[in-house]
Order: sequence, then structure tokens, then C-alpha cells
Amino acid sequence: MRSGGLPSIKPESYRSQDGVIVNTIHGVKGAEFPIVFIPFLRSASFPLNFRTTKRINRPPDSWLNYSQNIDLTPKEHHISEERRLFYVATTRAQKRLYLLVPEKATSPFIKELPDILMEDQIMVKTNSNSVSHSELKSKYEQHIQKALSREAYDQVKDYSLALKAIHDHEQGKTVALGDSVWEKELKRELEQEFEPPVPERIDLSASAIETYENCPLKFRLGRIDGIPQTAKKPELVFGNIIHVVLQRFHEPEKELTKDRILRLLDEEWKKGEFDYVVREEKFKEQGIDILTRYYDMISNDPPNVLKTEEKFAFDIGPITIRGAIDRIDSTPDGVTIMDYKTSKTPSSAKSNLQLAVYSMYLEQLDDSKLGGLPLSASLYFLREEEKPVRSHSFTP
Repeated sequence: MRSGGLPSIKPESYRSQDGVIVNTIHGVKGAEFPIVFIPFLRSASFPLNFRTTKRINRPPDSWLNYSQNIDLTPKEHHISEERRLFYVATTRAQKRLYLLVPEKATSPFIKELPDILMEDQIMVKTNSNSVSHSELKSKYEQHIQKALSREAYDQVKDYSLALKAIHDHEQGKTVALGDSVWEKELKRELEQEFEPPVPERIDLSASAIETYENCPLKFRLGRIDGIPQTAKKPELVFGNIIHVVLQRFHEPEKELTKDRILRLLDEEWKKGEFDYVVREEKFKEQGIDILTRYYDMISNDPPNVLKTEEKFAFDIGPITIRGAIDRIDSTPDGVTIMDYKTSKTPSSAKSNLQLAVYSMYLEQLDDSKLGGLPLSASLYFLREEEKPVRSHSFTP
């Protein structure tokens, strides 16, 4: 296939490392993977139960210029769409496909599959109360090696019995230990519960707190264990670009013109960070629209900007809260906070954790210009055309 005289080239995927992808069926259309797991294949979950709506969610066929040309009832049409999704899910697998189903209330789609394609495997639930003593095992394995090197076979026997006792303890079995030296020591070690050291101080940010509230495991893996994340999503790259452009646009004693804000977009643009050229072009168009609309909004009454990207840190007991405020403005009535958002879904400023943290910082700040509870804290949804600002005002 050729276009414009040049051979078409399939872009290389940025996901070069091995890993696990958790996604919706809609999100993996067109993709293929060596191994695919499809969970929750039970009736009422897949397919979902059909529910009649009390509201009309589509015009009658007689009003349309075309008809669906099907004789299916709404319920039959629903099941047909669910079956189509099931087909999409099962055909994503290249080598192995695992369908996770309960023993009872199995999805009817599973029953429709030919037996020749299926190989049943029963998953055995492990003891959820088991305790791991991997470090303790390593200790006694080393004891065995040292005893063998000394030809101390009686000790080898004792340490082997110790390893057997540790294994039984991990499986939740009752372990009977005697009064010998090694048995007393092992009993004491098994009774000790591991308590991770508590740090004297903790560093947090609004985003870190939100991550913990949404998924403590993600917080643990990213913030504590330091496991690196995959490459940044194009949406995050785009959001960072817009934030930097607006920060530079409101630098002190700089002209606030449309030409300048669009020139800053060109200067800050991250070419090649959006996977595909077509996607990059679409994001660039969105950036031009967003910044043009932003300029039109503030050009008649430019804000009196005191600070942009104001980094801060303050303490609450043993916890240090860190962050950066997008914009701090001065008004005749007091100081206001503005936080830019490039997300497509507006939300309430009153319940926003970031604004709450920013306001707490200013409230405790000892500064004649910035210190004190702000007059208001606002979210500026840059994609919104009519009412982009959501604000929450504070009363003294």
C-alpha cells in the first residue's frame, strides 16, 4: 500500500517491555496479545442483564431515513451486542486464552463454545491465612550448607526438621516444638510478627493522597517501592505542555497577546511524544483552540498575576505536604488561586483536594502579600467553551 508515492510505514509500539495490561474490551479492539485472561464470565455479568429504560434513548425507526432491517426484540438485540463483544474479547488472544468462570451461574456464552476448543482446569484456592517466612527459610538453608561442610549431620537433621516446621506453619498447620535449643529458637522466631519500620517523616502531595485513596497498592508500588511507570500517556504530555505555556505566558512584564501565546505553544511542543503523527496533529489543533479561547477570555480583563507555578512545602505534624500552585492572582478583595485542567470532564471546586491543600498552604503562610485564607480557589477547565471556571469562595 502506497500513499503520495511513499510506502506506508507501521509505527513502532512504544510498549517494548514485557508487562500486564488491564483494559476494557472496547479499549483493545484491533489489538492482539500472546496471552489473554477474561474474568467475571458469569450470568448477569457477561452478558449483562437486559433492562428496559423508562426514557426514550433513541428515535423510533419510522422517524429515520433508514431502518435497522432486523426483526430482533430490544432484549435480543442487547444479547446480540454482548455476544459481539465476547467475540471481540476472545479473538484478541494469539497463543493462549483463559476464560475465568464460576462453577455455578456460568455465562451462557461459555456454554455456546464447542467442547473441542475447551480444556477445563479447576483453580484451587490457596490458604488466605498463610504466612511467608522466606527470610527465615533462607537462614536455615544456610545453616544446613554450613553443617554439611563441617559434616555435622546431626545438625543437618535438626535444621531440616526446622525447615519442615516453617513450611507447615506457612500452610496454617499447628506446629509442635520441643525444648531443644533449635526448637526454642525457632518457636521464638515464628511467634515474632514482622513490623515494618515507621519513618520519622512522610512526604506527600495532593496527587499522592488521591492515588492512595483510589488504589493503595498503586501508591505502594510507585511511591514507596519506586517501580517506574510506563511511558507517559499522550494526554499527560499534552497537559504538561499547556501548563508550561500558560506559566510562561503570565511571566512578569511580558506582553499578553494571541501571537505570543501561540508562539509559546510552538516553542514548548514535544514533537514525537504522541506515538503517531496523526494523533500529534490532532493534539496540536486542540492546543491552538484551547489557548486561543483562553486568550479571548482574559484579554478584556487580564488577571493581576502574583505567582505562577509557585512551589511550596509545609508541615502538618510528621507529614510534609509539597506541591505547586498553577496561578495566584491579586484582586481588590484578596488573593485567589487558579488551577488549570485539560481534562474533558469538569468537576466541583469545593470537593477538589488540590485546591484544599493549596488553600491550607496560603492560610498558614506568613507573607504580607500571599498569606492568609484565599478569597476563592478555582478550577479552569480549558476545554470548556461557555463556563470554563468552577470556583469555591471562602468566608472569613
